[in-house]
Amino acid sequence: MSHELDSFVYDNPDFLAVMAAGNYGSRGHYSLSSPGNAKNCLTIGATKSSPEAFSSWGNPTGIRINDKSYVIDNLPGFRHFAASRRLKNVPAKVWKDCSLKDLTPCSHIDCVLFVKHNDSCTAQEILDKAKFLDIPMVIFEGFKGVLVEAPWKVYLDIGAGMLPSEIFDDVWKEAEKKGTNVTAPVVTTSPRKVETVVPGFSSKGPTRDGRNKPDVLAPGDKTQSVHSDGSITSMNCGEVQLMTGTSMATPIAAGGAALVRQYFREGWYPSGKKDINSTLNRHPSAALIKAVIINGAESVDPDFSYNIKGKIEHLTTIPST
Repeated sequence: MSHELDSFVYDNPDFLAVMAAGNYGSRGHYSLSSPGNAKNCLTIGATKSSPEAFSSWGNPTGIRINDKSYVIDNLPGFRHFAASRRLKNVPAKVWKDCSLKDLTPCSHIDCVLFVKHNDSCTAQEILDKAKFLDIPMVIFEGFKGVLVEAPWKVYLDIGAGMLPSEIFDDVWKEAEKKGTNVTAPVVTTSPRKVETVVPGFSSKGPTRDGRNKPDVLAPGDKTQSVHSDGSITSMNCGEVQLMTGTSMATPIAAGGAALVRQYFREGWYPSGKKDINSTLNRHPSAALIKAVIINGAESVDPDFSYNIKGKIEHLTTIPST
């Protein structure tokens, strides 16, 4: 599909294809889906867009191990990590073999279980076992295998979240130390703008041949969208609903691309004033629109960059405005 898209844009240079990066971010790097990994399209990843994922002070929710804090991503399909029962200075328990019979209860009343990636068991199996053993919190390594399928059952008395594998390795080392104390959920000490944090589901680059993708980011976490009323005769959308995914971020970016095209088509460049008689760039190519959008992108939180240029920012995208 990516090859076909590249060929089509090559033959139709004024056609800009805007594609979603995919929702396989839990697999780590190289997790882009086709055709989002094509060369001649504008590939869109997601940023967080809902303050629900953050505290009332605007900081992301996380976990503190000894004196270090880490931002936690919500487990797909699970309740918000911020809603978990708070644990203060409890021991850490590490587990990487994924043999359910070898998982034992906490040596104290409470503990936090850290689970390394393993293809031999699912997140649901681990949560079921944790529930049976009265383990109150589970932190997964957000990498391929464990979290491909979201759990189908949510336990209200278990907190669950995940960390990208490159961060999880540091956490694992801390958790393995004797006398480790864990407090969670906590408000992390470094404030981050919501729109600069990349949620764990958003697919990450680079491509398999080393190209940087996604190209830019747009809000895609808990975005309000129309919701069908379930009737094929009413011809209305009923209510709105919250939806999450890079497919929600992509239309936002596509709308921005349309405005960039309109900017050139109506002769706003280079004066910043509409000039319908201008002949400069009246037929902008897809490559020009793509370049303008990428050039105007603002940097995202470096901890979450994953080969991304930045979040789309239309006010700095358009020249002479």
